Amino acid sequence: MKNSRYVLRQVIKKNLINTVFQPINDLLTTKIIGYEALTRGPGPYHSPKNLFHAAMRANLLQEMEMACFKNAVNSARYLPGLIFLNFNPSTVIAYYKEILHEIEQLRDRTVLELAETGLRDKDRDDLATIIQELRSKGIKIALDDIGSGDRDFSNICELPADYIKIDRVFIRGITKHKNGTAPHYVAGLNMLVELAGKLGCQVIAEGVETEMQLAGVKRAGINLVQGFYFSKPGPVEKWVTKTEKGVLAKC
Repeated sequence: MKNSRYVLRQVIKKNLINTVFQPINDLLTTKIIGYEALTRGPGPYHSPKNLFHAAMRANLLQEMEMACFKNAVNSARYLPGLIFLNFNPSTVIAYYKEILHEIEQLRDRTVLELAETGLRDKDRDDLATIIQELRSKGIKIALDDIGSGDRDFSNICELPADYIKIDRVFIRGITKHKNGTAPHYVAGLNMLVELAGKLGCQVIAEGVETEMQLAGVKRAGINLVQGFYFSKPGPVEKWVTKTEKGVLAKC
């Protein structure tokens, strides 16, 4: 554990972090509305799952998330559209003032994407208050991993959000049957879309990888999608191009 903690501290100190971005597509306009920032670490920590699980075990999760956040913001300034930035709710509660300062120039197009993990009642109340303040300053909120099976449904009801992101596990579920219409998943997806509409949220389907999954998402009335069917995550250079003056510009 001590060695792992030291290595992770070096990752943070030396900024051995890469940020890649995956577009979020609007099926109605066929345009990209924004990009989700995703982290890749060095060596065995290339997978974000490995990186953040190791950071959690080493009691460095919040420090790691803030390091990844700052790296992402530095690259995101070159991109057009909305920028979706991932956080654990505990990090937002602890660092929301620093987060506000770091995204000062990107406030009007920042979406803080919160992993919808279980929260104690007091933490949920604190987070709801902070979210209200962030939204009052033009920052949007997304609740992530909806439908993955281990999330607290009450968070959707109590945390004000602009987007809910349907987890890839749920999207795969709707195509479990050969005809692409697994009835229980389809009913659940329709319920989430209806609930989001009543709460004033937009729905984003994550992990769309096949034509059948895309068809199921369309049938549910979801217009915002991301996944390998459209494009894999890539470095900022994939989505922008250098001009003759060396300034990054939209492709």
